[in-house]
Amino acid sequence: MTKEEEIFCFIQEVIREVPVMLLGSGASCASGIPGMWGLGEYLNEEMKKTILKEEWNEVYKNIELGLETAMQRANISNAGVNYIIKLTADYIRKADFKVYGEIINKNLELPLAQIIEFIFKGNVSKLDIITTNYDCLIEYACDIARVAYSTGFSGGYCKIFNLAKENAFYSPQFISGGSKGKIRTTRNIVPHVNILKLHGSIDWFTDGIDKIALNKYTESSQLSPLVVAPGLRKYEDTHHSPYREIIGLSDEIIRQGKSYLIIGYGFNDKHLEELLIPKIRNQSNKVILLTKEVSSSARELLVGTKNTLIVSQEGDGDMTRCYFNEEEIVIHQPIWKLDIFTKVVIGEGDLDEYNSTIG
Repeated sequence: MTKEEEIFCFIQEVIREVPVMLLGSGASCASGIPGMWGLGEYLNEEMKKTILKEEWNEVYKNIELGLETAMQRANISNAGVNYIIKLTADYIRKADFKVYGEIINKNLELPLAQIIEFIFKGNVSKLDIITTNYDCLIEYACDIARVAYSTGFSGGYCKIFNLAKENAFYSPQFISGGSKGKIRTTRNIVPHVNILKLHGSIDWFTDGIDKIALNKYTESSQLSPLVVAPGLRKYEDTHHSPYREIIGLSDEIIRQGKSYLIIGYGFNDKHLEELLIPKIRNQSNKVILLTKEVSSSARELLVGTKNTLIVSQEGDGDMTRCYFNEEEIVIHQPIWKLDIFTKVVIGEGDLDEYNSTIG
């Protein structure tokens, strides 16, 4: 078996195991959702128009270090953070709505939908997807794949956060009856995607009492967006509901996982990495990282680790550099792109087209 065949087989093996999926901003950027750089530039334009511009200048002077680092190094008031949260939610919501229109008009396909559909063709009851993204692309992908999903909110157009109720709805139900307490009726688990949005979502809000998710959003002074802004207050905000419960459940999912498919994530979030890094270093677990560029932290953690595959851009983007176990392999096709990677997942890739060199 050639090295590229080993890589393709490893990818398909991980998918068959129904991995825990972890999606970072790179997974959404491929479909048109702006990343941190675009968000930083938008915030710069808008914050300079406000009385908070002096606070923002303290952020922007370090923006080349990344929005997250720049926010951490600045002393921003709660009023400043709250306004940044509003601007962030508005900005991503507009981009998300544009992507949604492209999907509805069939001008855009979501490769993630194909992966979800492929996984659920097997006898699969649940797929866990953990994300730091604010957008709703995972939800759209589930709808396209015709697979139910849960985000921890119950209801219709106006949902209320109730993680326990949602988990119970999608779990097996055993109803006992009769004089001897024998099981009379059972309800099998509802096949679904369990979406855990660690930093909130553009369709989540609070009125100060309830946490709600709205299918249709109308501007309201009574509602505040539930998204976690980059920076120091991120760690304070995530100690509160709904983030606390969602992070707790994601911790348990990561702890129980045996294989992981990580897409567009740069390994720069302490919440995830406290449990994720030990799982990766346990070389009996399988890990795939799909990314345009390998961050320094990801490279240090993953390169050379057994049962780990890194798939990243090579050259001008028409080729792929893979780090698989202790070898580097260049594949002369862009399988680092999610749509091409998906063809490998579902078995549509032609191995004869993929020439490789071992670095």
